[in-house]
Amino acid sequence: MSKFKDIMSKFKDIMSTVWVKIKWVAAKVWERFKSKNFGFYVALAAWLLTFVHMITYSQIGKVGEGLFHPGVIISCVIALVAFLVLAWFKVTSKLAPVVLMVSSLLCLFFFANSSNFQDFFSTKFFEGFSFNLLFSLGVPLWFSLFSFLISFVIASAAMYMPQERKPKTADPICEDIPSPDNV
Repeated sequence: MSKFKDIMSKFKDIMSTVWVKIKWVAAKVWERFKSKNFGFYVALAAWLLTFVHMITYSQIGKVGEGLFHPGVIISCVIALVAFLVLAWFKVTSKLAPVVLMVSSLLCLFFFANSSNFQDFFSTKFFEGFSFNLLFSLGVPLWFSLFSFLISFVIASAAMYMPQERKPKTADPICEDIPSPDNV
């Protein structure tokens, strides 16, 4: 019985240590989110849209044969990971939306380069284009097409917005004047 108590005591110590580490990491992540500016959150919307269109594009094989291209999924995965890495650091946070913008453009190119893209769309829209016909093609197809474009536009807009908040100084007038200690 004492062996069981020793094991449970060690388990409790380990779990309390793990819980403290989880709280520390959560506090650091929350601190980083608070230091971000509006542009980061716009880019985060593009990141979320990239994640969603990666999931929906994986189902595109059910809509049309030969419309799936693995480059779309690979591009999305690389962009999702690269965005998180670049956005974490203050120095590289300006580049994070650029990765999403390039990825969305690559996704559109890969999608247009799929094996039956031209055949599929030329037979579907042979008699003319209409939005009614486009939306009848299936959710993965039209959602992927529009989300590539919307993600590109959102990431392009976020690229020109500030990603990090500027540190607040005590006196904005004396900001550029060097202190006597540094002279």
